[in-house]
Parts: sequence; structure tokens; C-alpha cells
Amino acid sequence: MRINYPKFPRLLLLILFLNLLMAQLLHEAGHWAVLQAFGRQPVWGFTSLVQIWDRTPTSPAEWVQTTSIDGDQGWLYLDSVPDSDLEWLLFIVAGPIIQLIAIVIGFAVARYGRSAVVRTIAFLVALINAFAGFFYQIVNWLQGIGGDEALIAHYMNVSPQIVSAVFIAAFGIALVIAFRAIKGWKMRVKWLAALLLGTLSVGPLLMLANRTVIEQVNAGNPFFGSVIGFSFPVFLTGLVCLVLVGLIAYQWEKSLTPTVPT
Repeated sequence: MRINYPKFPRLLLLILFLNLLMAQLLHEAGHWAVLQAFGRQPVWGFTSLVQIWDRTPTSPAEWVQTTSIDGDQGWLYLDSVPDSDLEWLLFIVAGPIIQLIAIVIGFAVARYGRSAVVRTIAFLVALINAFAGFFYQIVNWLQGIGGDEALIAHYMNVSPQIVSAVFIAAFGIALVIAFRAIKGWKMRVKWLAALLLGTLSVGPLLMLANRTVIEQVNAGNPFFGSVIGFSFPVFLTGLVCLVLVGLIAYQWEKSLTPTVPT
């Protein structure tokens, strides 16, 4: 793969914005797309569908009550829940699958793209998703396997360990491929440091922001209403990240383009 090596500040900013846009929001967009395709009209937060499990919502008529696979009662902010195991499975598996697709596309563009900047950004998308996916899967395994993987296992009627192991292997292989493509151990350490700063640091902030979205949707705050199925602050954050990545790419491309003397 033919990638460029930006200076650390530019690399860190790209990882930060791409992590928000092309990893976390991409994962949620995978889930969203299935529910949207089935006409469920979901409203999404930063890290999950808007949902409440510890109390009854302020306006229950606007929510749909559901029962988890563990028997817990909760409320989802959408028009209707999936009505078949297949739809539930497609909905749950779409999140990690879209990340794996992004990795494959990222590697392909990094290899065959014409622009050095586009190739490197595509490579970063693949690297960020591989790193985030692998790290999450390891932590999830150590915590006893919950979340998407437990639900996938439930609807596929297989062991959660099998599902988790498959994802650990897939994301782990992608991560090895990515780091092997980075030239030199010093450069790998530099990129790993940027990855740690640009991905792990935003996790707690996203969880806090997601709770705020849920509370404000429950309170009926119109600013947190739906824009194509995403709560407005979530949609706006994605749009801002897209613009910022575009601006960084534009300035970077200009800095790489040789000037022609007059």
C-alpha cells in the first residue's frame, strides 16, 4: 500500500475526526440502515439507538416497549421493533460488518488510489476500524461478551465465544496487515501513539454525549429531533467531521503539490 506520512499533529487530527465519522458513526449507521430499510424510523444517538431501560419514558406513546434476551424491560425510540429473528440479526450484525467492509475498501483505495492524500486517508479509515474493532472485541471478551456479539450469537443460535472469536480474528488480521504496511518501527510507534490518543480518549466523551442525547429526546427537546434517523447533534457532528477532514485533506494536497515557477 502506498501511503504518505503526515506530521504528528495532522495525523492526530485526522485520526480523531475519522474515528468519530468513519468508525463510531459508521458502525451506528450500519445498524440504522437496516432499521431504516425496514421502515422502523429509528432515532440514533452517538453510540446507540435512543433507548431507556431504567424507567418509563416521559411520553411512552412515542416509544416502543421491548424485552431483551435476558428478560429486561426497556423502551426504544422508533416506530416499531423488528418482527422476525432474521431482521433482528441483520440489524445487529450490520454494525461490525460495515466496519469490516470499510477496512477492505480502505485497503483497496490505499493500494490503487491515484492521490497520495486519498490513499492515506483511506488507509487511516481501515487502520482505525481495525484498531477500534480489535480493541473492543478483546475488552468485550474479557468482560464476558455482551452487546452486539451476544445478540448475534442468540439469533444465530451459536456460542458467543464463536462470534467474538471470528470478529477478533477478522479485525486482528486487518490490524496486522495495516501495521505491516507502515514503514519502520519508529513510524509504527508514532502511529500507534496517535491511534491511542485519537480513539481511546473520545470513548468516555461519546458515552456521556449519548446519555445527553437520550435524556434530551426523552424531554422532548426539539433540537435533538431526528434528521434522517439521527438525533440532530449526532447528524451535525458527523457533518462537521466530514468538513474538517475535507479541509485537512485539501490543505495537505496543496502542500504536496509542487509549485510551477513562473
